[in-house]
Amino acid sequence: MATRTAPAKKTSKRTPAATKKKSAERTASAKSKPKRAPAAQKAPPTPEQAALAFDAVAYLRNWRNGSRGVRALLKNPHCDYGTALMLYWLGTPYFERQYATDREIPEFARADIALMRELEQRLLARDFATAVVAFNPRRDMHCAIDPLDWVTPNPNHPPLLRPPPPAALMEPSVPDPAWEAAGRPSGRPVWQPQKP
Repeated sequence: MATRTAPAKKTSKRTPAATKKKSAERTASAKSKPKRAPAAQKAPPTPEQAALAFDAVAYLRNWRNGSRGVRALLKNPHCDYGTALMLYWLGTPYFERQYATDREIPEFARADIALMRELEQRLLARDFATAVVAFNPRRDMHCAIDPLDWVTPNPNHPPLLRPPPPAALMEPSVPDPAWEAAGRPSGRPVWQPQKP
């Protein structure tokens, strides 16, 4: 039976003096090369640009990660009033209003409802750094094919046992003169099936 032997280690043929000489040559050649001009730096985005970019991210993430994900979105300094209003309506504020007391609310929904209440208070106080993102809960254009109406309650759901969301939160986040001029048309209620 043949025995294996470990391969021989490669040894450097350089002497310490040769290594120092090479190092000195590298340093000298680096000093003789002209320095490059620094690349032109982009200006940081304005708060409005950052808010618009963040809105696109928030729309895609929304409530998919539950209240923890939404809370993280709301803590972001680029979260705009319009983005927060969108998150509020995507969180279906009518859900909690079908229960007369907090004890009736199912356990699985309590964290989300607590966040919705906090969000409602922040929206009413307009506690956001910017208000440039357009969101209209009566005519949500995120789905450009078929605008959605988040405000109209679903008649097939249980009746509301608490007051509806505040009227101020049913209005567009920024003035929408075209919508006003068109007579404030609503989109398709979210609970209605899409027309073929």
